[in-house]
Amino acid sequence: MDVDSFNHLPADEKICQLGLISKSSLEHILVGLLSIVQSPASPPDLVVATYRALLRNQNPSLVDLARKHFNHADSRIAAAAIEYAGKLSPEWFVRVSGKLLQKRSRAVYRAAVKTLNRLSPDAAISAIRAMIASNQTKQLGNAINCMIFLDFSVVREIATELAVNTRDDEIFGAIMLLFQNNPELENLKCLFRIEKNQKNPAWSDLARHIRHENTSVLNERDLLGRTDPAAIETNLARDYTISQQPLAAGTSQKGQRTILCQFTDLLRNLKFLIEFYLAENRALALAIPLLAVLIFFLYPVVSEPTRMGTAVIYSPRAEIAHVKECRQDYAIIELRSDSSRIKIRPLSGQFICENLANQNVEVELVLYRISRKGDAMAVCTRIKRILQS
Repeated sequence: MDVDSFNHLPADEKICQLGLISKSSLEHILVGLLSIVQSPASPPDLVVATYRALLRNQNPSLVDLARKHFNHADSRIAAAAIEYAGKLSPEWFVRVSGKLLQKRSRAVYRAAVKTLNRLSPDAAISAIRAMIASNQTKQLGNAINCMIFLDFSVVREIATELAVNTRDDEIFGAIMLLFQNNPELENLKCLFRIEKNQKNPAWSDLARHIRHENTSVLNERDLLGRTDPAAIETNLARDYTISQQPLAAGTSQKGQRTILCQFTDLLRNLKFLIEFYLAENRALALAIPLLAVLIFFLYPVVSEPTRMGTAVIYSPRAEIAHVKECRQDYAIIELRSDSSRIKIRPLSGQFICENLANQNVEVELVLYRISRKGDAMAVCTRIKRILQS
């Protein structure tokens, strides 16, 4: 289709054509698309369809113009422009995302956070924390609305903190819906903490009800393993009691509510790729010495001895691990889908494989998958704060 034929189509037919158009055909009608986006008389649905067609075909020709539509009076056009320009100019978008999250339109909020989540989850989390810190009901509601677009494992900690501290009935109810709609094993400890820290009896009962509901769903899906649901209740109470005990002398105030173990983006800014071959079962054994050497040379200065500092763990079969024991000078990490346990001494950067009995302290730890770049693989890690409770 040439640009003249496209321009003579009615608006509804143009929208249909844009929904089916190929990359090569799109390039032939760019002049027509430019006039659609520039004209104030263009129907909003047609402008939205234009941006979506450009995004679907990865065509950045109108990105500069789309940026000007971030403040468009029609929130549908603004949201479509954000998703299009944000995806195709990520570095610029991250720099301006903070301003977008201050907009009043819910559609703009949702589009900005959705795009941020695709580009930089860390940036999305920072924006949500900033909204929560404002302590304004509208901003808190927008923060919860943004969480919908994020993996719940990423926002679980934020949701827990907000549920413990909020005094707004609607905010608390919305957070409980998030937990209810995302039944995961890691929710149980968070819901138990909310239940015990809420002074409102009705809210405490609601948290307990959703925790039991999560447990039932997980049990039906065979995700509790061999653990009896009744034993889970006992373990949660035990772990919560341990988490409330005073920390050892010398522990800083800053570290009281955060974990003894923090996984940082040690390798994110390094300009090299590390190739791992996954065919052999001994990949973990090969990776440990390599990463130990990297940490020896690249490990940052640790100012607080109670923090576990930097560690990078790779296993071809394990995506989830648990910290089985935390002490001032070491931590023991167990890979859930592997029989290996790794003992980390952060101050020396030493990795030791050991078979040790389960300890009382169990802390969630998420291992991020290796991302492919050509024939090689780069280790991708993120900062992850892990609560003791």
